[in-house]
Amino acid sequence: GYRNGEPFGEPVRKAGLQPYEPGKSQVLLGLRHGTDPVGNRPLRGRILEARLYDRELTPEEARA
Repeated sequence: GYRNGEPFGEPVRKAGLQPYEPGKSQVLLGLRHGTDPVGNRPLRGRILEARLYDRELTPEEARA
């Protein structure tokens, strides 16, 4: 992943993109590991901008 345009953390998967069926998936921003906020360290702050892509970004694209 990237944070502020710079590489951050370690990849969880090294395989290709995972397909998800429309209407059967959730995107959660500001919550780690699951949908139960108890014990999952919810974000204390604001997310000013977020984007979802259907492909992996190049390092140059992530920095832009």
